[in-house]
Amino acid sequence: LEIYLDELSGQFTDTELEQLGDKDSEILSNLLYKWRSSWDLEIYSDPYYVFETVSCGINVTAMLQGDKLRNTSPVLHTLMWWDHLGYEPKTIIDVGAGVGLSSVWMASRYKNSQIYVDEISPLSIQLLRRVKKELGLENLHIGDQLDSYDAGTFYEVVEHIQSPDDPTIGTRFPWTDKYLA
Repeated sequence: LEIYLDELSGQFTDTELEQLGDKDSEILSNLLYKWRSSWDLEIYSDPYYVFETVSCGINVTAMLQGDKLRNTSPVLHTLMWWDHLGYEPKTIIDVGAGVGLSSVWMASRYKNSQIYVDEISPLSIQLLRRVKKELGLENLHIGDQLDSYDAGTFYEVVEHIQSPDDPTIGTRFPWTDKYLA
């Protein structure tokens, strides 16, 4: 969070940055209202969307507790299953990676694997680039660069896209079509 705050310090006010990582923040409430009012995918280009990707990465996907993944973390479960199976993918795509906490954990855990990130939020990518540099993760690549991968993750991507006609039914997120096909 300290890296994120430092990287975003010139783009948001101190009052706004105090909400970074807070799942109950006013900024996130406003984004949710905006999304449910329009169902417009342009929300992913909104600079404030980075507050959602940071909060989601910390509180939902990685489920960080200090510097550890909680036992209920989807990322931890993936890593545990791969370890249990003796599986270390050579190439992994993390689709909709947000700020890339899952990608960072995979790149740190599987040093011989190449981790690729596909994310559409410019500020999320900016934060991931900074973390990659700070941690020296040479096996972490930002951008989809291969025709196929040994493994892929879609944490918190498809299930959040709701139909404007029926909010109980999800619709496909257009930029994920190539992966879902």
